[in-house]
Amino acid sequence: MSKPEDKSAHEPDDKDASAFAEQMRAAREAHEENPSEPWSPDLGAPPRPADVPASATWDDETQRWSRGPVGPDGKPRGAWTSWAMNGALLTEKTYDDDGAQLTSVSYRPGGEVAARYTRQPDGNALHECFYEGGAPWCTTLYLGDASSGMVPEEQVVKETLRDREGRVLHEISYERDDAGIVVHRHRGPEGVLLFENARANGGRTLTFYVEGKKALTVTTADGRDDARAVLHLTGGSEVTIDGKGIDERTRRVDVEGTLGGRLFEVTIRSLPRPAAVAAFVAKNAWAAKVDTRAPFGEASAASFLTGLTSPISWVVDVSILGLGNVLDEKKAPKVLPTLEALAKEGAKAAVARAAGHLGMVLDLDEKTLATIERLVGASGAEGEAGEGDEDDDENDEDEDSDLTLGTVTLPSGKLAIVDMGALGQWSHDAPHHADLSGSSWAGVAGKERDDYMDLVLTGRDAKKAFARFVTEHGAEYLFDVEQPTAEEARTLFAALASAEGLSAALEVSPQRIGHGARIRMLEEAALPFGELGFAHVNVVCVFGLPKDREMKVVGKHDDDGRWEHVSLVCKETPPASKERIGSASVEEARLLFADAEALSAWDHERSVDGLRDFVFWGGNEDAIAARLGAGLAYEGEEYYGWVDLPPGVLPPHFVGIVVGAMEQRTLSVEMRMHSSHYAILRGAWTSPNEAGTATIGGAKMCGFFSSVGDGVFPVELERDEAGEVCRVTVRIAGAEDEDEDDEDEDEDEDDEDDEDDEDEDEDEDDEDDEDDEDDEDDEDEDDED
Repeated sequence: MSKPEDKSAHEPDDKDASAFAEQMRAAREAHEENPSEPWSPDLGAPPRPADVPASATWDDETQRWSRGPVGPDGKPRGAWTSWAMNGALLTEKTYDDDGAQLTSVSYRPGGEVAARYTRQPDGNALHECFYEGGAPWCTTLYLGDASSGMVPEEQVVKETLRDREGRVLHEISYERDDAGIVVHRHRGPEGVLLFENARANGGRTLTFYVEGKKALTVTTADGRDDARAVLHLTGGSEVTIDGKGIDERTRRVDVEGTLGGRLFEVTIRSLPRPAAVAAFVAKNAWAAKVDTRAPFGEASAASFLTGLTSPISWVVDVSILGLGNVLDEKKAPKVLPTLEALAKEGAKAAVARAAGHLGMVLDLDEKTLATIERLVGASGAEGEAGEGDEDDDENDEDEDSDLTLGTVTLPSGKLAIVDMGALGQWSHDAPHHADLSGSSWAGVAGKERDDYMDLVLTGRDAKKAFARFVTEHGAEYLFDVEQPTAEEARTLFAALASAEGLSAALEVSPQRIGHGARIRMLEEAALPFGELGFAHVNVVCVFGLPKDREMKVVGKHDDDGRWEHVSLVCKETPPASKERIGSASVEEARLLFADAEALSAWDHERSVDGLRDFVFWGGNEDAIAARLGAGLAYEGEEYYGWVDLPPGVLPPHFVGIVVGAMEQRTLSVEMRMHSSHYAILRGAWTSPNEAGTATIGGAKMCGFFSSVGDGVFPVELERDEAGEVCRVTVRIAGAEDEDEDDEDEDEDEDDEDDEDDEDEDEDEDDEDDEDDEDDEDDEDEDDED
């Protein structure tokens, strides 16, 4: 009999581990309450472009060059001009003697006027913005000052929105007196009245119109929490609804939100349930269950299916959104036969919209998506689907060939492969502190910035010694190290120098060494490639690559649609051998192929051309996009918004509406500055291969999303028969599979070595089988429901 294991020896380690885990838990909680930003270099003012006068100063907050007089109070006076980082004219403004803005003109690249703001003699303000080419886009008169760039919609006197051909899309107006808004009107094309909110008899009367005819009237009275709604499209029937919150600020768009839900609740009760829906509920009891999370009653799959047959447009709208909320990937396929039946009974348009919405918001299988495509395409889109099938056939024929992701140029001959999401911490030449010192791990360990250092080699054989040490031990012993690592490095180097007779010394660098300078140290040591730690990731470098031509970045997908590999093609010759030279660490799910020296021009967050994109999505984005006339921001993406905006172009109340919805958590919003990072990402957002190319620092760089998220991916040099580098390849999905295989092999070996573990596994398998049987019983019950 074997001697019982003495577990007491492990208790101190277990206690230490528990204590450390508790420290990390507390650190994470503290970080969530007061998150700290990762260290980023102080970029300072960019190089002054030739078109920017010497008297202009750089303002990092507004990200532009500016020039103009300032009063004793620090406020601007007189005429002011601003330029983008690249020198393009952005704005011209004037201020009065009190520092109040009088006028502003915003310019597109090339000098075309994009927007104009003018303070009127009566104190009101006129904002005009224009499409490219000069056609009017939106003209808005505001009550009082609107120069802040964001004002509430209540400040609008009149708004006129036009399309690119000059046709009026809508006109919104407000008439006021000292007590507030007397009447608010919303007109559509050709002046057709769509909505009116008028003060009446101590309350408000809201009238909604469809094709010029009254569709709904909602009347409130002061002192009452209910409201009377007249449904003109159903014979003038009257219902009582919750009237709380209906006031002079209620807009037409609200019928698709809270007000629409209240109307849905009271009208769905009187709407006959179609036979197809009744039959579905009889077999699926869950369909009649009301979702108590909804802000209104009657929110069930059965009610929403019934609502698709309503003649009232906003009931249909609420039903479509509601189905997307109450159904999931398991229930949606069961609903499709009922949708098909409703389409045959006359609700074809509503069913097509509902099916399309389900396909967009749920992760459905191919069979279900095919049925949805048939429902959506019932109006004649089958031909488009057929064309798509032809495209798929073409792709199948070429499935063994590489796809082109983009192009790269290397003026320095030095390639850097790096996680571009981490480049906000890149410091090319200036001293930096992008190390563990800014992380919660360091906080738990009690580390500070001064605890880290870089090491350099001095002496007659410094370069040779540097190359030998990095080859033997890696650069992780030289950069971003703490004192214990530095001592270990000195010991390792002393042994190496003694064995090879090197005349060199390892010393602490007087200042931290920039990332670009580290790469040059590798090159100057005549190393053909190298790997350096950088922030929380790393950079893999290859030297001596072609400087005089554009090179393709290509990739190949595996059977699951993930990148199997992505390569820089340096020479159009077939690979004959490969050598692993390092691993690319990724924590932002993206990678970049770039000229190492061109990274000196990388500006991670600041807008280079002074422009920005303003995009939004989620929640009630459709209604807000319709109200503001916003289209899809990018081709192939589902974001709404506006792109390539100079400062001051968007009507200030547009910004107020979008930001207000964000603050109410009904919308997600991003202001995307035209930075170096953005230049790559915009291409990736609109590319079927999720890759983008942009020229930065005089070199073309290509970035792409990894397709598998974060990870550590092998980097290989591939050489042709002549021994020349023909490709630099990052292995992605394949490398991930290899890691999984290694883990499986280790587990198999452990199982073979431990018979007791095998017995336990068999017992667990028996228990799992019982659990599976229970799960199957549950599924059968669900099917019976």
